[in-house]
Amino acid sequence: MGTRKATFQEIILGRGRCRRKAAEEANSSILLGAGRAAMISSFGIGRTGRQAKRAPCIAENEDVSSEEDNGPKNDAISLDETNSIEEEYCDSETELNMVEEMNIDEDVHFEYDPNLGAEIGDSDSDESQNYSDHEGHNDPTENLTSCSKDGTFWKKIKSWNTQGRVPNRNIFTANPGVKPSARRTIDTPLSAWRLLFSERMLNMILKCTVDRGKEFESEFSLSIIELEAFIGLVYMRGRLQWRKVAVHEIYSREIGCSYFNSTIPRDRFFDIMKNLRFDKKPTRSLRIATDPFAPIREIFDEFVSNSIRAYQPQPVMTVDEQLLPSRNRCRFLQYMSNKPDKYGIKFWLLVDNKTKYCFNQRPYLGKENERHDEPLAKFVVKKLVEPIKGNGYHVTGDNFFSSVPLVDYLLQQKITYLGTVRKSSRSLSEAIKNTKLSLKESVFFSSEQKKTLLVKYACKSSCDVHVLSTLHCSPKIEAETRDKKPELVMKYNETKAGVDTLDSMLKLYSTKAATRRWPVCVFYDLLDKAVVNAHVLYKESVGKISRKNFLLQLAKQLCEPLREKNQSKKSILLEKVKRKDHRITCFFSRCENKTYNLCDICQKPFCGKHGLAQKVAQLKCQNCCN
Repeated sequence: MGTRKATFQEIILGRGRCRRKAAEEANSSILLGAGRAAMISSFGIGRTGRQAKRAPCIAENEDVSSEEDNGPKNDAISLDETNSIEEEYCDSETELNMVEEMNIDEDVHFEYDPNLGAEIGDSDSDESQNYSDHEGHNDPTENLTSCSKDGTFWKKIKSWNTQGRVPNRNIFTANPGVKPSARRTIDTPLSAWRLLFSERMLNMILKCTVDRGKEFESEFSLSIIELEAFIGLVYMRGRLQWRKVAVHEIYSREIGCSYFNSTIPRDRFFDIMKNLRFDKKPTRSLRIATDPFAPIREIFDEFVSNSIRAYQPQPVMTVDEQLLPSRNRCRFLQYMSNKPDKYGIKFWLLVDNKTKYCFNQRPYLGKENERHDEPLAKFVVKKLVEPIKGNGYHVTGDNFFSSVPLVDYLLQQKITYLGTVRKSSRSLSEAIKNTKLSLKESVFFSSEQKKTLLVKYACKSSCDVHVLSTLHCSPKIEAETRDKKPELVMKYNETKAGVDTLDSMLKLYSTKAATRRWPVCVFYDLLDKAVVNAHVLYKESVGKISRKNFLLQLAKQLCEPLREKNQSKKSILLEKVKRKDHRITCFFSRCENKTYNLCDICQKPFCGKHGLAQKVAQLKCQNCCN
């Protein structure tokens, strides 16, 4: 250790612990000599270890006595006795000058004493880079460190507006956008959608649905184009915002839409809906014992894998929870009082904050054996960020996820984090929690390794917010704004709503309809997310298009193959009707008349009782005339 000169103030406050209050109140003209003698006798001179007796100090209008360690108290002394003490302990100013100029070889340990109102420090504890060096102030609480329950040491620092060098952890190295392999195949909305709902997924749904239908009807069959047309009509129902309209009303001739009836008949739509399944029933009981999500697990995992494979998200991501509204009988159904829909199935989502692309998701099924004793928030974030490790991504989360152990793990994976912290969090020390702030005031804290920054901001007179960040390097405050918000708070407000915005987008043109089976409810949610993701892929590959028009084109392209097939059947029927020697039965119920007439609008046969067939340019049945 090197040596340095100790100042006179350090000697007075460091070793003697003399009574500062009594010294300030004493009469300087009376206690000048006694005070100097008391200082020398209290601290000693040099390193010989000689201990001198303390000189008592006399305060004005009161008797103040100082005592030796384990020694008796001394009575108050007069002015003459004071002068004699001065002569005895300090014959000249030589010793006093020696005290002021002496060298101390040993380390001087700093600590803060609230009774003295000053700080005593360690000369060897100054780090090479200190946040407080930017301001050059002498706040007695500036270098205080406090420890939280999880073992994090926090140090109070001052704010400044200078920007230093960008850390390595903030450098983004990925190439965001649509993957080249996916971009080459995208030319229509349907081709973008097929990247997410792959042919393998459709074949799996088709096989499971046919197996279920044959249990009740041995002749039940379903083709892939009919399944796609069924999905297209589900999308069309969401596009028209008819999700709360009953199916029989949609197919009604009076108030319904003829597009549905000309694509799939109503009874056929009900049959497909009734038998729709997503897994194999014989092995379900074995799989559901270890995985409650087994009835739709394969479809769900395939969709998540396709979403990750097709797109590289932008640098800023948002992690949050989504509550899928459902009141179906389900073992992992959740109740959340702070949501508009109180009951539902909860999912953890990782969303691109800029494009709202649903990059990764995970259902909440209760406590999992894989988690062991790890906190749920840390376990969820670790699983969601696995595909984006090592690329310099930034993740924003709310107070449920934020903790120092989590951000330390993310920093190891080269991922920065920004989020609010609960006041009851184990990552906050008692000193931080008890810090009192005035309105719009901020106070900053830095972790021991200086990689984590924490700000406490008084947004309201009765409410303080704590924001934790590993993205920011400097505690900067936007002084130009009216509320004087810290940069951490403003950045959090910009990036916190990724999942919430996606949730509102899903509800606008939702395909969800009334159902008693929770796997169907999850299937509707996957269809909605597939449209949002496919829209992002199509916009970045082909060009701009509104989601409303994109959804309409996608629904038409899904239904077009089946509609062309139905049209060919009608043309064959029309050719048979044109033959003079062939007549068919009238379309209307309880009518057995044979006729050559075929309606030019709906292409259905009708007799003279149920339409206009004579002296008209266009043949119309009774329904089309009305």
